[in-house]
Parts: sequence; C-alpha cells; structure tokens
Amino acid sequence: MKHLSFSSLIYGLLLMLLLLLSGCSVNTNDFNDSGYSIQNDEVQLQERLTETNQLIEVLSTSPEPAKRKAPPSFSLNLVAEIDAPVVDGVVTQATMVDIFRNSARAAVSYNVQGADYTGAVDAVQVTNRFRKAIRVRSGIEFTNAKSNAVFMDGNDMWLAQATNDPSITQNGSSSVARKFGVSGFRIDDNPVYSGVRGFAANSIHESDGILYVTSGSNAGLTLFSDDLSEEIDYVDIPGARWVDTDENRIVVLAGNPNTGEGTLYVLNKSDRSVLNQYSFSGADTPEAKSTVEIKGDLALVAAGRSGTHLIDLTTGEQVATIPVPDAESLGLNPEAVESNAASADEEFIFISNGEAGVYVAEASEKLDRYESGDELSVELLGYLAFDDFQSANHVAFRNKTLFVAAGLGGVKAVMLRRK
Repeated sequence: MKHLSFSSLIYGLLLMLLLLLSGCSVNTNDFNDSGYSIQNDEVQLQERLTETNQLIEVLSTSPEPAKRKAPPSFSLNLVAEIDAPVVDGVVTQATMVDIFRNSARAAVSYNVQGADYTGAVDAVQVTNRFRKAIRVRSGIEFTNAKSNAVFMDGNDMWLAQATNDPSITQNGSSSVARKFGVSGFRIDDNPVYSGVRGFAANSIHESDGILYVTSGSNAGLTLFSDDLSEEIDYVDIPGARWVDTDENRIVVLAGNPNTGEGTLYVLNKSDRSVLNQYSFSGADTPEAKSTVEIKGDLALVAAGRSGTHLIDLTTGEQVATIPVPDAESLGLNPEAVESNAASADEEFIFISNGEAGVYVAEASEKLDRYESGDELSVELLGYLAFDDFQSANHVAFRNKTLFVAAGLGGVKAVMLRRK
C-alpha cells in the first residue's frame, strides 16, 4: 500500500479548503478572471483621442429670432473627443462619466446594447497646461461584462456591471460590483468582485467607506463596505435607477413603467430609514437611464420624458422643471428624446436629452447654497451646437469641465469660461 507523504497530505487539505471557500463566498478576491485586460500604454490609448479647440455655440430654443444667440455670461470650447473603445471587434458606447469632486480625475464607462456582454472603462486626466487638455491615461476592456456606471476617487475605481459569468456574481443574478485600485492615473491589476441582486447593476456611489449600488427593476439598493468584503445592508426599492448621498442623506431615484411615475426616496444615512418619499411624473421608460444629484437641499432629477425636475428634499416641492425638448419640432422620434441625465455645478445645469443633444440652463443662485424653502428660478438657455452628434447618454459637470457621454460617439470634453 502506498502512503502519502506529510507534504502531500497538507497540500491536499489546503486544496480542499480553498475549493470549499470559493464555493460559499460571494466575494471573489482570488478569482482568476480572464474576462478583462488592462491597457496602460498611453501611446495606444491616445490614438482614440482627438484634441481640438472649437467654440460651441449655445442656440436658443426660443421661437423669437432676436433671442437666438449665445448667453453672454460664459463661452464653451470643445477641447477633446475620445472615441469609444472597440472590444473584440465590437464598438462600445459611452454610458457615463464620473468626475472625482473638483479634481483632475475622471472615469468613463462603456457597454453595448443587446445580449452581448462587452464593456470598457477609461481613466482620464484633465491637465492644467496653457489651455485645458484631456489625456486618456489607462483603460480596461471586458469580454464578459457591460460597464453601466463608474465611480472614482483618488485611489480606487468602482464599476456597476451586468455580466454573463456566474463565477463572478456567484448568486444567480447578472449584476456585479467590481473595484480596481488606481495608482496615479494607472489602473492596477488587483480586482475585487461581489455579486449584486438584480438583473443589471445600473449606478454606483461611494461615501464614508460605504459603497452604494442600485440594480434595476427586480432589486433595489445594496450597501457594501468599500473594499467589497462585506454586504452591510439591502433596501428593497423596486425600479431603483440611481443613487447619491450627502453628509446625512441617501437619495435613490426609482421609476415604474407600469404607473408612469418616478419616486424619490430620501433615506437616513446612518440607519437607512425612510425620511421622505416623493412621487412625480416621469422616469418611467423601461431600462432607461435616469439620474439624481444632490445640490444643497435640492435633488436634480433627470426624469425621462417629463424633463428635469429640481425637487426640495425636505418638502417634496418641485421648485423648477426644465421640459424635455419637443421631438417633433426637431424632426426626431419622440422615443429617442428624453432627459437621461442632469449635472450641475455653481448655477449651471447641463442635461443630456438623447438624440436631441445637450441642453444648458442657469439657476438664479448657486445650487449648492439652496436651503429648503428658498426662492429659486431656472432659465433654459438653449442647446449645445456640436457639429456631429448621435445621442447624449450622460453628462458630468464639475469645476468648469463638462463631459458628455455620447453613446457610440464616445466622449466629448468641453470647457466653460466665464466672460
């Protein structure tokens, strides 16, 4: 009879232990994922970037010819365009841009329509040379996941994705949250994964060491530790589409295609209890993007075909509404025109309206200063006249820098200068 050596026995026991651990954990720190590749060759990445210095006019939507001119308070310059990555021969589409606070850091997520699970992400730098410029510093291509949303800070990048790889989610769903480290502007090859309830994770946000992930019509809001080692809580919010936080509140935007209504959930940040719940018309297109940003005591809500609403987080009052463009007057299919995302900084609000493009509005005061009950007015200034445009999926505006996620058209970077 042949006896096992002591070292062979120890090896066998360790192997069995690893197999048992991998079968019961939802966090896949040690999973050998072959479904992505990191690109840190900036020479190759810059091939997708075109620098320019093009004045972008703001054309008024007013029917009066005398009012069809750019607003006098600022000018806009297109400084760069980033082509969407081609992954395994498939052209991806830009889904979102996240700007880390008022820093020079931004990240772009990409996915594809249909049943193909393909995606990408870019790490982008805004440089401070004699004029503003953009650099694509690092990227990831995915052959097993769509990247629906991204959130970035100084050292980490988190992704909300849909995947067809059950070994990543390990919970029977198609949703996954991933984290990659970032050193400088280079993405590190040290991913962490956790499965998320629901068909497709659609937004992601980190604050105070907690990661918040929404995941669509058949799930809600999941809270993780920011290293994805622990699921902290789950809040059942049907149709959850977007999440944002401030010092004391979590705000989740949900949409219900069956009722034609959107709902804004205002939660206590410490215990996730519901402080307020407000309903409004819109945010009801199935599987469409709808976003929320907290500005002072306001929620800036892109609500699909009902336009963009500014909602008082304490009272629920709709302080202002910016209507969706009239598709018929633009010669567009009404189904292709709705407010997908809105982003604001200081008094300026930029809105992505699908094939109608990007619109800009100006508030009567800086929105971060708004306190519940304040008087506030908003004027729609017009739309941005890009030479070539396909569709505006998302906008992000911080520190006088506007990024437009233009679907198959990639990303446009625009600088605002006050006159």
